Amino acid sequence: MKLKEFLKSKGLSDEQIADILKATGEDVMIDDGKAAARTTELEEQLKTANDTIKGLKKDNVDNEALQLKVTEYEEQIKTLEKDSKEKIRSMALDNAISGFLKENKAKYPDLLASKFDRDKLVVDEQGQVNGLGEQGKQLMDQYKEMFQESISGFTPPSPDTGSQASGSTYENLVKNADNMSVEEIQAQLGEMKF
Repeated sequence: MKLKEFLKSKGLSDEQIADILKATGEDVMIDDGKAAARTTELEEQLKTANDTIKGLKKDNVDNEALQLKVTEYEEQIKTLEKDSKEKIRSMALDNAISGFLKENKAKYPDLLASKFDRDKLVVDEQGQVNGLGEQGKQLMDQYKEMFQESISGFTPPSPDTGSQASGSTYENLVKNADNMSVEEIQAQLGEMKF
């Protein structure tokens, strides 16, 4: 599921979705299909357990053994809810950390992902991870060599394309080099601007 679709399913407005996509830089995939399948499976288990409890409570109020079963199912529901929330939180953190490392051109994202303190990261109701930016900046300062630096400057001259150099002088030199003396070649090389 694409991030945009996920956010829309959570009831966010188009403007909020656009702001989130702008901040992340792209409409990333938030899962690879496994998470959606697991979520559906957990929701089905939860629905089945709730239906069973309702039926048992309604039909067997006086039966003590069945009341124990109801209590047991209620505990299973609590466990399922807790587990599913933890798994959803873990998936949200994995995706946010992965996106941060990709955006900042980490050389070894799997290694660096383990350096985040997940206990200090908070996933809010809208799926935003709070505290990721601060930890990420600390990580980038601590492990500078693990991130690709952006290189800036001018494009060096290329004899193939003649960029940054005087094209006509270079072309003349190539065409006429066989018929020129060493002094003439040196003079033309001196005229080229790199």
